[in-house]
Amino acid sequence: MKTVCISTIHSMLIWLALILFSSVSNAKEEIVFSTSLSEDHEVFALAEEMLKVISSRIGEQIKLISIPGKRSALLLKNHQIHAELARISEYAKKVPFAIKVSEPVIELSRYVYSIDHDFAVKGWASLKPYHAVTVRGSWIINIYMKEHRISKVDSMSSAFQFLKSGRADVFVSNSILADKFLAETELELSGIVRLEPAVHLSKEFTFFAEGYIDLAARYEAALRSMKDDGSYQAILAKM
Repeated sequence: MKTVCISTIHSMLIWLALILFSSVSNAKEEIVFSTSLSEDHEVFALAEEMLKVISSRIGEQIKLISIPGKRSALLLKNHQIHAELARISEYAKKVPFAIKVSEPVIELSRYVYSIDHDFAVKGWASLKPYHAVTVRGSWIINIYMKEHRISKVDSMSSAFQFLKSGRADVFVSNSILADKFLAETELELSGIVRLEPAVHLSKEFTFFAEGYIDLAARYEAALRSMKDDGSYQAILAKM
C-alpha cells in the first residue's frame, strides 16, 4: 500500500482552501428590496417578476421582502435593506439621505371608499369634514391628510372593517389593491363603494440607501429598457 507524503496532503489542503475562498469572494451580495405588500399578495408576485427581469439585466441577485411601511425608512437608513421598491416622490422628505430613482416604477390612482357617504370627490380638502381610517405607514396620507381626523390600523382588511363598523367615514387607498381586495374578500363588506373621481394620481419611485448610486443607475436603466421593449407593460397587464 502506497503512503501519501504529508507535504502532498498539505499542498492539497491549501489548494482546496484557495478554491473555497475564491468561491466565497466571488459570490455577489444579495440586493434586498422592500415593499409593504404581503408576500401572498398577487401584486407582490408581479413585483418579483419585474425584479427578476431587472436582476438578469444588471447581473445582480435581487430579493423582495415584505416589511411594514412604518419600519422600512429605518432599515433603509441603517443599510439593512438596499432599496424600497415604491414610494411617492414626497417620501424624500422622510429619507433625505436616500437616492430616488427618477424613472417611476408605477403610477397609481387613489380613491375614496365609503359606506355612509356619497359625494363628489374634489381633492384632499373635500375629505376634511370626514373621519378617515388609514393603514399605518402610508406616507401619502401623512402628507396630504395631516390636518384631517384619522384613525390608523395595521392592514387593509382592518381598515375596511373599521369603515364597515361605522367607526370611520372614509378610507383612501390605491384602486389596484383596494378593488381587488373587495372583489375577493370573504368578509361581509357590502355597501362599501368607491367614490369618483380619484382623489389623487401619483407616480411612485424606488428609493435606494445612501451609497448605492451605481446600483441605482443600473436599476433605472434596466427599468427604462423594460418599458421600451414592452416587458414592463406585459407584467403590469396581469394586475
